[in-house]
Amino acid sequence: MTLRSGSVFRGRLWADDRGIITKQETDSPQMTTILASRDEALQEPHDPALDLVRDIRVPVKPPPSDPEHALQAVYRMSSNTEDLGKLIPSDEHQTVKSLGDRTVELCVHPPRFPPVGPISSETADSSATEASIWIQSDAPEIIQMAELAAAGQSEWRDVVPALCRFVYRTVRNKGYDHAFLSALEVAQQKEGDCTEHAVFLAALARARGIPARVAVGLVFRDNAFYYHMWTEVFVNGCWVGFDATRERGVVTPGYIKLGQDSLGTADGLGVFLPAMRLVGQIKIDCVSVE
Repeated sequence: MTLRSGSVFRGRLWADDRGIITKQETDSPQMTTILASRDEALQEPHDPALDLVRDIRVPVKPPPSDPEHALQAVYRMSSNTEDLGKLIPSDEHQTVKSLGDRTVELCVHPPRFPPVGPISSETADSSATEASIWIQSDAPEIIQMAELAAAGQSEWRDVVPALCRFVYRTVRNKGYDHAFLSALEVAQQKEGDCTEHAVFLAALARARGIPARVAVGLVFRDNAFYYHMWTEVFVNGCWVGFDATRERGVVTPGYIKLGQDSLGTADGLGVFLPAMRLVGQIKIDCVSVE
């Protein structure tokens, strides 16, 4: 299957004589899904220690020293299957250098907020400003929350951090009960994981006239990298990352970006494809932290 981004998703499907899919295998990640009844799907796991988020983490040696307060970090990443030089983007957040043999060197140097600039003459695509099926920035509830979150603020350098803090405090049930909610659903239910925080913040930013999109990648904690999503806002000609799952909201050199998307179409799950292709397939070494 080829997505609108041009990325190819390879796998195999099995169907019965009625055309119902009973089994699916994917190559990246290497995963098998089978059709099950509701009762089977809701059974307690055979292994109570099973934790998918933890099981697909990427250990890093040596662990980067205090990336939260660093200016930049350099990592070496290698893959068993993917050409990382073509898959991982180079932008304001990071620079990618191909070393050959499916290995890259990543210099992660996220721009500080607020960026002093303007940094470039680049303009944001309209898809990062318009409402969509995932980011309903034109919904009355979203508009009202965006005004409330940064009441009395007009400068983007004040508005964006205020919106980020609002999302962090509003999403009270920070769990994995939902696969992927839209921003409006998050505003109404006030629960979700990193994906819900990311789309909610993007919607609030767009409602205040600030272009926004989501980024998918890896974040460092507890001596490993975990798959994650955060928000990027376009200010002063520069895309700057914000993570509303954290009260400070600052995106640091402990974040490795694998892709970004404005979520302008119904094909929202395509944003996860770069990360999915690397699950179980990569190794990360920390070269330096400054």
